[in-house]
Amino acid sequence: MQAALLYSSGQITYDGLGALYSTYDSLPEIAYDSSFWLADTMAPAVIQGNVLKTVTGEPGPSWLVTGDVGDMDSYVFAKRLKPRFRQAPATATMTNFYREDLGDPRIQGATVPMQRRRFDFRRSSHWHSFRMSFPGRMAINGFSLAIDGETAE
Repeated sequence: MQAALLYSSGQITYDGLGALYSTYDSLPEIAYDSSFWLADTMAPAVIQGNVLKTVTGEPGPSWLVTGDVGDMDSYVFAKRLKPRFRQAPATATMTNFYREDLGDPRIQGATVPMQRRRFDFRRSSHWHSFRMSFPGRMAINGFSLAIDGETAE
């Protein structure tokens, strides 16, 4: 991706359509409810490979990986990760990664499904990180991690 921006569609009207496209067959293959047809509508967009693309379609699978959470001197017992969704997905999975020292390679733990909008697991290590995978549309603000009966943000 070369740039992210807001795209303002070019005010196409029904009266001016004939000047742009001579037949209905020459119209672009764009859904009728697309912002392309609405006068001066803003839509998120990116420039990718020197091509402008609006970000208005149905999203595909996505994932995110957290940074390391833990302590250099003590073991941290982690048991639950609870995402703070703005828009919750219907399903999701989470994989716990752990390591004893930040210089060590990450070791993959169990992959668990989301149940009751949280991921329950059990792992004791110095450092933890998490990969959450989502099948489609979702929005997330952060997460809470339950450790040793406490919650770390």
